[in-house]
Amino acid sequence: MRYSVAMKNFDAPHDDIATPSNDTPRRFIALFDIDGTLVGKRHADKLQAGIRALDLAGEHVLGAPRLTAQINFAGATDLSVARQMLRAAGHREDPDVIQRLLDTYAARIGDFVDDNPYVPLGDPEAAVRATERIGGIIGLGTGNLRHTAFVKLASAGIAHLFRPECGGYGDDAEDRAALLATGVSRCSPHETLPVVVIGDTPRDMTAALEIGALAIGVPHDAITPDMLNQSGAHAVVPHLDATLGPLIDSLLRRQTID
Repeated sequence: MRYSVAMKNFDAPHDDIATPSNDTPRRFIALFDIDGTLVGKRHADKLQAGIRALDLAGEHVLGAPRLTAQINFAGATDLSVARQMLRAAGHREDPDVIQRLLDTYAARIGDFVDDNPYVPLGDPEAAVRATERIGGIIGLGTGNLRHTAFVKLASAGIAHLFRPECGGYGDDAEDRAALLATGVSRCSPHETLPVVVIGDTPRDMTAALEIGALAIGVPHDAITPDMLNQSGAHAVVPHLDATLGPLIDSLLRRQTID
């Protein structure tokens, strides 16, 4: 079963931003996770827009309130979250119901972002620019649906850093390693290149290793550096900033030597 949600057209100058300049060799692909890596919520005491939209979808489609309180979101994809919601509400597996949940969630998340906007964590723009300068093809590797991914990025003011067509999303697969592999194939359909995955959960790290990528961890909330290191991270940074480029360059050079 293939789940998909219509993608809104986000007006941003993607083409000249996500591709390295002509005089920079395209040496690798960098796939960024979103929640907890690139963006967080502005008001700590309020539920995220995504959580509120999921709860609304659960109430409308499943007739059950606050299902997200029973969901484990760490490293989860939107499709796996929808399945968890069905189980929490006592419903049997039903692809049509899952699709209705995802559609409702995607349609309503925009209603809540003004109340609690997403904000950049660290300095994503500096991190992306520094990664581009050393030859990175910039993409996303996120469990979010493509549409909800760009709602969140746009809310945080960083959607212009990414091209929707370069990445793997929750629409593509329930398994994170599979969606990362899809993202790699989209970002470089004709050439096999090294891959770097940047994320905030142990599942980001293990999924990166499953596809043979370098894994860079960014601790967030309850996820500690030790947890990321124990999950196989090649490096852990406290937040995203301009030092990401030199770090990736060092890791790639070390990998080439090894």
